[in-house]
Amino acid sequence: MNENSNKKEINVTSAPVLALTERPLFPETFTTLMIARPEDTQAINYAIEKNGGIFVAVLKDDKDGSLRKVGTLAKVSKFIKLPNNCIHVFVSTLKRVSIDSLVMEPEPVLANVSDLVDKNVSEKILTPYVRILKDLVTSLSKTQVFSFATEVNISNFNDADAICWYAASSLVSAPKEFLEEILESTDPKKRVNDLTSYIAGEKEILDKEEQIKADFINRVKSRNKEAMRREQIRVLTQELNGVMGNNTVGDAPVKGDIFQR
Repeated sequence: MNENSNKKEINVTSAPVLALTERPLFPETFTTLMIARPEDTQAINYAIEKNGGIFVAVLKDDKDGSLRKVGTLAKVSKFIKLPNNCIHVFVSTLKRVSIDSLVMEPEPVLANVSDLVDKNVSEKILTPYVRILKDLVTSLSKTQVFSFATEVNISNFNDADAICWYAASSLVSAPKEFLEEILESTDPKKRVNDLTSYIAGEKEILDKEEQIKADFINRVKSRNKEAMRREQIRVLTQELNGVMGNNTVGDAPVKGDIFQR
């Protein structure tokens, strides 16, 4: 395993491109990627050699290979080169950037980028919205909505941006388009509200599922109780019939006419 020890934030205007197909990466997070496509391994190797950054963005169209304009500038923290020419990389994401232009030749493809700047919204305005989001994430941290250990990690964040990035990156099954909208948004208040609305919707679905499950279990229990009650009645009836049968008095034989003189 190799590790780059330079922990300073990378301030670059050009970086090799790593295209993702599944979901975007968010700033201020740490993740692992398995790199297999030749163009991607070339980009990673370039970033490793230059000890620089890499521009990570989602493909807008898988067919023509066009990229989303907004992505994340990341740094390769560790990497393991595997025998099958794949690279297992550990990347720390730094900040959002947008593409100004692409340099196609020579390979790898390089993106000329600039920082994506948010609208100025005061912390005082954001604080109540952030608290709601944080509480909501905490309440669902042990469900399938979020990845493992979200509750522990979310408690470490108080900054609005950091909470949004971590919450968005921890969502397990959110649509790629929604996650991309969160990444591209330059309105901090809207970003928090959109995330809160989505997560609240997931909570509503979970609550409904739990109610349906509880109703189903109650119906099964009720049917089982009714079946048990009927069985008890049947057994008791059989026992009573048996007792009555054993005690039935038959016609006694007549040994003579009692009126005979």
